[in-house]
Amino acid sequence: MTYGVPFAPSAIWAVHPSGHFVSGISSDYRIDLELPEGVLRIERAVEPVRVFPREADHERARTERGIGMTFPGWTWDRPSIPDTKPPFTGLYTGRDGRIWVRVSTEAQEVENEDHDPDNPFSTPVEWRSPLRFDVFEANGAYLGAVNPPEDFYANPSPVFEGDYVWAVSGDDLGIQRVVRYRITLDSDP
Repeated sequence: MTYGVPFAPSAIWAVHPSGHFVSGISSDYRIDLELPEGVLRIERAVEPVRVFPREADHERARTERGIGMTFPGWTWDRPSIPDTKPPFTGLYTGRDGRIWVRVSTEAQEVENEDHDPDNPFSTPVEWRSPLRFDVFEANGAYLGAVNPPEDFYANPSPVFEGDYVWAVSGDDLGIQRVVRYRITLDSDP
């Protein structure tokens, strides 16, 4: 059984359309695209995103419940949960070579409308972080940030190409559908 420490940095990678890897260790906003002519490095200075104490407690309890299902009586013996989140949590590549970086955002505590007190994995509240992506051209030039709508799902992995994104979206009843979004930048007419 493998459970990581919540909000701990990790190795993240994706396959670029060039056939090479785009990768990074999420402890720093430093992403490398390996190319035949060398490594293209993307770096950004970002403000750390805090982990609220109640958010850390929630994640710790969730981890303890998960491990406790297999190993009853298990208690936390891991490093402390970090006070800040890693700068990024995912890497995606567009079919056009653009690099989409899923960045950490501050979470909010919300009531779980579907809470089931008889389910040990159901909690009265959840912590939700809005999705946000930083987008880079294939040459590493920063294009801007994209904040998808709330009904946008990052799993399964969206398909990115140019100014369009195809992703799964869900409605209030939980019915999923594939939606095409058009990305606009502030400089677009």
